[in-house]
Amino acid sequence: MGDFLFSIVLSAEHVVDIFFWLTAFLGSYFLLCKMRDNEGLMGSWPFLYLNRLVRLLPLYMFSLFFFWKFLVLFGGDGPLFFMY
Repeated sequence: MGDFLFSIVLSAEHVVDIFFWLTAFLGSYFLLCKMRDNEGLMGSWPFLYLNRLVRLLPLYMFSLFFFWKFLVLFGGDGPLFFMY
């Protein structure tokens, strides 16, 4: 328990809380900046969701492809692992 790296494991719930807080803060900040530039109008909701989808979809697809193709080459063992 006295190891420095184990303290990262113990503080994992705080890291998740900070991540969600930062995401909400930055999202609302950029939305308020957009409203300031558009004289108080927020814009259309579908455009906001489409913008978020376009930003996040390439990273999501890359991570799915990485875990699907490359991680199985290095991450498994056992008698039935390579059958699947």
